[in-house]
Amino acid sequence: MQKAQSSHALRVAGFFVILYALCLIWQMWSTDPAVQEFHLTSLKFLFPGFTGFTLPSIIVGALWSFAYGFVGSTVFHAFHGNGCVPKK
Repeated sequence: MQKAQSSHALRVAGFFVILYALCLIWQMWSTDPAVQEFHLTSLKFLFPGFTGFTLPSIIVGALWSFAYGFVGSTVFHAFHGNGCVPKK
């Protein structure tokens, strides 16, 4: 992997972690029990090892978010090469 692609993959992975954090914050503001249950079920499905809103579980979710972002960006670059390079 080239340096530019690796740098981009790290930025995308970091963005995914920020989205995950926003998702957790949104869950705390939700007051409807049905929405909270759906949200928890979705997180358990998307992030293996996520069991609830405990510190180890939140860390596991953040690691999975980072991995999803990094792998997704790497796969995108494998198929689209210089897709994120500015045009001259």
